[in-house]
Amino acid sequence: MDVDQVKTLRNVIDQIDRDLMELLSRRLEVAREIGAAKEGGAVYDPKREEALVKRLAGENPHLGEPLIRAVMGEIIGACRAVQGPFRVVLMGPKWSYSHEVAEKVFGSSWDPVFVRSPREALCKVAVGGGDAAVVPIENSTEGAVHSTLDGLMELKGAVWIAREARARVEHCLANQGDDLGRIRRVYSHPQAMSQCWRWLSQNLPQAELVEANSTSEGALRALDEGEAAVCGIRCAREMGFRMVIPGIQDSPLNTTRFIVVTRREEREELRYGDRTSILFTLPHRPGSLCEALGALSEHKINLMMIQSRPIPKNPFEYAFFADIDGGLGDPKVEAAVNEMAKRTSDLTVLGSYCSLEI
Repeated sequence: MDVDQVKTLRNVIDQIDRDLMELLSRRLEVAREIGAAKEGGAVYDPKREEALVKRLAGENPHLGEPLIRAVMGEIIGACRAVQGPFRVVLMGPKWSYSHEVAEKVFGSSWDPVFVRSPREALCKVAVGGGDAAVVPIENSTEGAVHSTLDGLMELKGAVWIAREARARVEHCLANQGDDLGRIRRVYSHPQAMSQCWRWLSQNLPQAELVEANSTSEGALRALDEGEAAVCGIRCAREMGFRMVIPGIQDSPLNTTRFIVVTRREEREELRYGDRTSILFTLPHRPGSLCEALGALSEHKINLMMIQSRPIPKNPFEYAFFADIDGGLGDPKVEAAVNEMAKRTSDLTVLGSYCSLEI
């Protein structure tokens, strides 16, 4: 080892780090000035943030997009925070899957507001109790998250889907003992337990499955010996469980779509991205659904998901949620949605946004 050369190179790195800190301080100061110029305007701009990451990744392909996205995510989050408190509403307590996804989307510079359900999270954002919400909307094996869909239907004129994040979900069994045969109860969110049904029935046939509002709430309730939780690995480690069995989900490709929801704003820059979500109702006549969806086919727009939910005030009548390929910035997508609106009783665009794999 050439000790002198290593020392010289480390001195170079130290100077680079000082330069980085000086540039970061300057960036934060400029962000603070932008916040003052906005005079209380929205500090979360998903379109600009995504465009920035894509531009930097294109200009620096040798660094790779994952590294750039991780580093810039923290920097953008810190710059967002100096403009004022940024509150993210999500399922609690700490270390739910929503919490983990929020960290990957917003970095670490934000204030969590924990609630008991996705619907409650959306309602809180709608009335100004948070700047954004992170909630699950669909799982690859269990399907749609009804609480989220019902909240979107109830608040369709008040909230906006600003971004989507798809996360591979690996469940683990966490408990304080070392003998599966002594586990009497397993706590978790019902969707998480359904995603692990085969493993649980084969390995813990004696255990009672107890529903919790979230996986992290289930973990908190399972800290005593003889009780266990289905939760995320990070949750289990943060809460100090002694035995953690990873990968108990039935499907190795188990993935959940999460959406970032903000208060609805009529801003043109939000009409971007690669996916658009709509909510519509239909007239009561034969073929009305086929006629409405025909507008997508005529404009060569791909239907990616459709789901019906009952309308609470109209027994046995249904509203339809649909995701289509492309953002409203694409003239073909906008034309298809406008035509579809003519063929439905009511149509609301819930969001036009980018989808991110995390």
